[in-house]
Amino acid sequence: MISRTPAPPSCLAALVLAGTLALSTAPAAQAQEPTATTFPANAQATGAITGGFDGQVWTPTATGLIAFNRTGTQSASFPTIAGAPWNDVTGGPDGRLWAGGQAQLLAPNLLPFTGVPSIAVSDIGTEQITDVAPGPDDNVWFTVPSANRFGFATPAGTATAFSLVGTTAEAGTLVSIATGGDGLLWFTKRFPGSIVRRNADGSLTSFTAGLDPGAQPFAIALGPDGNVWFTDGAAARAGRITPAGVITMFDAVASTDLIAGPDGNLWLAGGSTLSTGGVFTPRSLPADTLAVGADGNMWGVKLTNGAVSRLALGGQQFSNPTRIDVPATGNSGKAGLYPSPIAVSGLQGTVTKVTARLNGVHHRFANDLQVMLVGPGGQSTVLMASATTRSGDLNTVRHSLTGESIAFTAGGREPARRITSGVFSPIDSGFALNFEAPAPTTPSGGLAQFAGTQPNGTWNLFVVDSEGTPLTTGAIAGGWSLDIETTGAPAPPNPPAPPTPPDTPAPPPPPPAPQVIGAAAPRDTTPPTLRVTGVPKRTSLKALRRGLRVRVTPSEPVRLTATVAIRRTPGGSSASRCSPAPAPCRARPRCVSSRGSRAGRDGRSPRGWSSWRRTPWATVPPPCAP
Repeated sequence: MISRTPAPPSCLAALVLAGTLALSTAPAAQAQEPTATTFPANAQATGAITGGFDGQVWTPTATGLIAFNRTGTQSASFPTIAGAPWNDVTGGPDGRLWAGGQAQLLAPNLLPFTGVPSIAVSDIGTEQITDVAPGPDDNVWFTVPSANRFGFATPAGTATAFSLVGTTAEAGTLVSIATGGDGLLWFTKRFPGSIVRRNADGSLTSFTAGLDPGAQPFAIALGPDGNVWFTDGAAARAGRITPAGVITMFDAVASTDLIAGPDGNLWLAGGSTLSTGGVFTPRSLPADTLAVGADGNMWGVKLTNGAVSRLALGGQQFSNPTRIDVPATGNSGKAGLYPSPIAVSGLQGTVTKVTARLNGVHHRFANDLQVMLVGPGGQSTVLMASATTRSGDLNTVRHSLTGESIAFTAGGREPARRITSGVFSPIDSGFALNFEAPAPTTPSGGLAQFAGTQPNGTWNLFVVDSEGTPLTTGAIAGGWSLDIETTGAPAPPNPPAPPTPPDTPAPPPPPPAPQVIGAAAPRDTTPPTLRVTGVPKRTSLKALRRGLRVRVTPSEPVRLTATVAIRRTPGGSSASRCSPAPAPCRARPRCVSSRGSRAGRDGRSPRGWSSWRRTPWATVPPPCAP
């Protein structure tokens, strides 16, 4: 991030809080219009402002450094130290604040790292250091415009300065400095104007093609698109330069500051923004210099009265601002808050989009960070892991994060890059993950998998330091937040059946379907028959008195009544079948198996019997009197 204090050309005060690389980004988030809250005007900030490792914003004054917490309360300070006023302040790779003053750097500890609070810079006389920024090599770099010098200081407290004299770049005044997406240092230079790159071998290359005539580049910063952006101090213009040195200019506002914002835009003085596509949005907010705070909002200083303001960007529906130290102890392992939960409630419908934001990310070697998001339904995704591998950083020892606000939303998976504040797709180089229980060992997918799920419940963030590189610990100083978009209404229940109109009787229920077991046999409509045997054609009365036994064989089971009429004839009598009479003939069936008979061939007996034949016997009572 960059903040600037205007000054005469001979001593231009400037600030850069180095962004870090983003080769490509997700589209900028469409946040609501920012609103400004201004805190006491007696702060007397002298211009620069930055986010510190302690989660506060720091700014220099005429007498020292002061801090504001997220509520805008002045909460800490470093008193007057020789070398004040301090012109610029930035968060260093080692977690300390670094400020530039007269012939020295101030480096008060915000971490228990070893180091000296004040570092003298030789070879610059009594000139002022006006721009300070984290470099790509774990050092802090600075510019001394009035002496045409630039240099760096190590965390151990050794400072080295270089002169522009004798370099390949033409004479001029180096003003501002930033680390580019290629891992190299980039400067703005005035009188004459150009953009200067420090190559891996230490040589300087100057780029002028594409600049407006008479341009005087001033502020500079890495954009979330991986390009370097700058302002023109001589006109209301801003420019973009690619790693290959191609310059494109855009209409903007005259600005002494430029910084990558949490919303994926470039921010300029007054809160104006410029998208990575060159779309300019003017504003007039009380902010001449700018910084990203650990709360995920923009902060600024109004130079006319030294007042500090917070520019709220909206969003962040749900948040857990509790600091997350990474790791909890030592140089590797899980974070101090593991997991960090956010309870989501009150949303209706199902998820359509999730944006997770890490606020105030500090880490001396960001490639060690691994971050996983787990939703209420158990879905999990890696937001970043080995995200800043150094394969494309020609002279990088380690890549640090110094307070960036980094948002992740769906849009594929990004390759490793240097990271600045902005909005990105998840960044995962595919190396082994080191998450500990209760985190899932393997993520279940990307952020898009949350679409269609229930938003309410507990979302968890798991953070680990995977490598254990000495002195490379850090923190997510401002915690994290979630923005969740939903369908907006709960899924409707199935509609009930329409009621039956009162004047229409309800239809009768349908008859139950017949139970069919096997194949149904055709119905037998043949009337039953009886066969009577054993009736003598002639018999004597004496024999009849003893009883007459006949056999009645029905064609199927029946109940029957039969009579036998006896007619006397000369010389005897005869018996025959006759019409029904009151005397009953009760059958007592005797079942005889016919298995293996004709009934076994077609599954039924002749005349409709199953596999049984019933043989009833009837005893005929004595005949009636003639």
